[in-house]
Amino acid sequence: MAGSVRSVEAVARRAVQHVGLVRYNPFEDTGSNQSFALALLDEDANGIVLSSLHSRQQTRVYLKEIVAGRCEAALSAEESEALRRAGVAD
Repeated sequence: MAGSVRSVEAVARRAVQHVGLVRYNPFEDTGSNQSFALALLDEDANGIVLSSLHSRQQTRVYLKEIVAGRCEAALSAEESEALRRAGVAD
């Protein structure tokens, strides 16, 4: 029984537990907050920041890996805010 509990705890530790979302309008020619930065992190602050930039002509999607609350790539202000809202300061 104790082994089963430890196994479930190990799996749960890697599950998404912290979420931070920022919606914003990066371009003046669009009329709403269709762009976003979304942080999805586990208990150890490992996970991703998914960003989408929406304009009239196209939508671009970016993904950055987060390890222990840090990212090797530069984060935008919105991505940093999504991490903060998820409970992690970059």
